[in-house]
Amino acid sequence: MLVTLLTVVTVVAGALAQGAAAKQMRFVVPSSVSALLSVKASDGYRAELWAEGEEVTLLLRSSNTTVSYTTRGTFKEDRIRARFGKLGRISVKLEVRSSKRSRPEKGCKGRPGIKRRVRASGTIRFRGERGFTRIRSSRTSGFVSQTFKSVCTLPSEGGEDEEPLEATGVIASPGSGALGPTFTAIEFGLGGGRSTPTAFVAGLGELQGRMLVYRQAIAASKKDGGIELSPVGESPATATVRPPAPFSGSATLVQSQGEDAAWTGNLSVELPGRGKVRLAGPSFEANFCREAKLSCLAGEFGALLERPAARAQISGSQSHDFGLARLSWSR
Repeated sequence: MLVTLLTVVTVVAGALAQGAAAKQMRFVVPSSVSALLSVKASDGYRAELWAEGEEVTLLLRSSNTTVSYTTRGTFKEDRIRARFGKLGRISVKLEVRSSKRSRPEKGCKGRPGIKRRVRASGTIRFRGERGFTRIRSSRTSGFVSQTFKSVCTLPSEGGEDEEPLEATGVIASPGSGALGPTFTAIEFGLGGGRSTPTAFVAGLGELQGRMLVYRQAIAASKKDGGIELSPVGESPATATVRPPAPFSGSATLVQSQGEDAAWTGNLSVELPGRGKVRLAGPSFEANFCREAKLSCLAGEFGALLERPAARAQISGSQSHDFGLARLSWSR
């Protein structure tokens, strides 16, 4: 998802910026209790239920798409309850089958956590929009994990004698702060004129009542050069993308000096539960970084998230393993 990619870019850029100024990064991980259950879903999807505090998330994944539904619910160490609007509900009791101590993550210091294997029994019902998948289960299994406050130290990336990581990328989103789909293409330079395969990400967040739904599609080019660039120094500068499935079509960014970039084409993506979603056109704004320091892309992501509509669509909170977009409710 866009939030996940943003976090990666921002963290790496931050580490690179520190370089010689600091050899380590330190942060505190707060204590938490969470549950993770695996659930069978139809039509080739894998389903997981995650719960912490008053949030319950259903995550559905295929080979190149994910959909998450985050709603308010009840999670205690012995039960999980939540309603996903008109789409379904969960009401299960949790029975502990075994438990073991879990060490803090590598580079972290703190009290060992507790990981309990549980069996869940009750009702799990769900039908995705347009019937893209279905869940009907009365029994499953998973884990309840309890972690305690820990302090983590990570080595910073880069240094005085290392070349900064470079990246080329295109970021497109609805103009005028509107709520809508976002598109990102990014590749990293490896030196010697080589680069990584291009990653293509599209995301769309929406509110259904008090439930946040986030749909995402991901693809990668089979080789480097997934972003077709005009020669250096040519004006206007152009960048064209033709992502593989589940994307279709193409889009081109045209940037003339002193003018806003144009993002045109028939690029679209198939998102579960929504169908075909357009990703280019006059309603989009686009930004482009060419073989630039990673901080360039991090800055573009930051500018995108500063828009009020973007902040409503996706939240930067990353408090669980999936890095899901999360919804804050007024208490």
